Amino acid sequence: MIINVPWSFGDYKKAGINFELARIPLINQTGIWPGPMVSPLGFSMNASVPRWKVPEVVELMKYLLSPEVQLTFTNQFDAIPTRKDLYDDPAVRDNPLVRMSEYQMEVGRTMPIVPELRAVWDAMRPSYQAILWIRRGFRQTRSLTSL
Repeated sequence: MIINVPWSFGDYKKAGINFELARIPLINQTGIWPGPMVSPLGFSMNASVPRWKVPEVVELMKYLLSPEVQLTFTNQFDAIPTRKDLYDDPAVRDNPLVRMSEYQMEVGRTMPIVPELRAVWDAMRPSYQAILWIRRGFRQTRSLTSL
């Protein structure tokens, strides 16, 4: 079992790893889901953007959040669209990675936006990178964090 994030799907596919998704297991002793962290792909505007640029930034955000672009992200990266009106589109509805990601998200909790999470990601990196290296035929001869 590998516990990883949706943006890793492309690496697994590129490495030729045949994988499927499953919901994180329920803890039988407590009856509580582990509660994986989930977060949306979002966009924001810096408060110091000059007033004359604001309309252009707003237009860019509208474009990035448009149905066409959202479905492009779904088709190319197996990303859950942020627009709920797209959930019934075949590109979303018929994509098993997207559907299982949604199912997983139901037991998740919103990821806090704090710098301390870097320690979590850095601790996990060697393990999931090792999977990709082994699949590509490399032998791990030194720490992956030194690459």
